[in-house]
Amino acid sequence: MYYLWLPIIFEGVIASFISSYLSKIIPEHLRTNLNVGYMLMILGGGCTIGAFLSASLSDRYSVLSINKFGMLILALCAVLTYINDSFEF
Repeated sequence: MYYLWLPIIFEGVIASFISSYLSKIIPEHLRTNLNVGYMLMILGGGCTIGAFLSASLSDRYSVLSINKFGMLILALCAVLTYINDSFEF
């Protein structure tokens, strides 16, 4: 059960990021309520597909190895998001 604490904490950080800062990544001239809604719907669909994939993979393989892989991907996405946000296009 100890291996579930880190994903739970990261999920809280991700939820707070999504609710406050994700819409600010969209450029100013494209940031409308409709575009933010589309982005959040796509994100929700991705979370649903990811949850299904994660459950099916953890049934096949060790839960701990799937957890380590997921944390690696999450850290990579966080770094790429930070790099993308720090550059001005």
